[in-house]
This record gives sequence, structure tokens and C-alpha cells, in this order.
Amino acid sequence: MEGDGIVDPKISLKIVEFGGRPIFYTYKFADVPRIKRAWDEFVPVRHLQRELMTDHRCVGENLFLTAYADGSHTICNYNEKAVVWEGKSIAPVSYILINPDGSIFTPKPF
Repeated sequence: MEGDGIVDPKISLKIVEFGGRPIFYTYKFADVPRIKRAWDEFVPVRHLQRELMTDHRCVGENLFLTAYADGSHTICNYNEKAVVWEGKSIAPVSYILINPDGSIFTPKPF
């Protein structure tokens, strides 16, 4: 997630893939905008922190699915090109969140 100081978007994607969250250790007021950006990126997946991860598997080349007990799924695309998975387009080095109600969240690029 951009605001957390991680410069490699694939590392940010790995945090999403495994249900992680941003953590900050700082004493500088100047870091507040970075923290805010990371928080904004984390909000769509924050509810997954309390859900049991029920499945994690590779579903294609550099494409990983993580399933949660509430029925949510993230599909993370580590490819440098967009891919289509089960009719859903996933941007390069990005993810989609499929909510239990079937709605899909697509984040801004990392």
C-alpha cells in the first residue's frame, strides 16, 4: 500500500493476498499524509481482519485466490498485464475483492 512506505507494489499486493494490514512506527508529523493514504487503501479490506482465511491457492500464472469465512475472496494478480479470471478483469499488479453479496471492489493502482 503506497502510504506505508513500501515502494515495491508487489510487496503491497502480498500484504493484501495474505490479509495483512499496514503498521507504522513513527514520531514525525510529516508521516501523517502517508499513513492516511495507506489507511484509505486498507479500508476496503479491513473487515477481513476478523474473518477466518479458509482457502489460499494459485488459480493461474501469478494469480492467487484467498477465500474468507464470510464468503469474501481476493484475487491477486502479480502479472505485468491485466488478466481475466472467471469473467472478471484484474489490473496488472493489483487485486479485486469479491464481497459476499457478489459486488466487486477494484482498488486504485498501488
